[in-house]
Amino acid sequence: MDPQVIPFVKEEIIRNIIKSHNSLLVTGWQKSGKSLSALKAAMSIADTYYFDPLGRLPLQEIAERSASSEIRPFVDSIKPADEMFSLLVVDNYEKLTPADKEFIRSLLLEKRIGLKIILISGAFGNISSMVQGIEAVVRIKTDTAELIYTLKS
Repeated sequence: MDPQVIPFVKEEIIRNIIKSHNSLLVTGWQKSGKSLSALKAAMSIADTYYFDPLGRLPLQEIAERSASSEIRPFVDSIKPADEMFSLLVVDNYEKLTPADKEFIRSLLLEKRIGLKIILISGAFGNISSMVQGIEAVVRIKTDTAELIYTLKS
């Protein structure tokens, strides 16, 4: 596959899954393009908010709607979008505090109307407790993205 096309393929796969699922886990190896692919896909279809406990910012365009501490007030500040839904992208899930993980878990189970959630994690084992609220899992590979789990047929 043409290396210039690979990022667009990953984004399109994620974008299509976002459209049909309320919660999504994106996983893959370090530097595989998880964060950038998920964020670009999200920003192309919805009002997107980005949270990373490590304070990283993969795209400057999201700076005004990003945070790296105090996830509860950040999520509470998300207003319903003019679009059909808003998207919360939580990067480096495995680095969240236990209290923040529990908060995200409650959000996933509550299924807040108008808010979809994307979790990004490098290791699927670290989020095994989250699978209960996750509707789809996408694995980012070197040259593509693959849907490896879905609640929908």
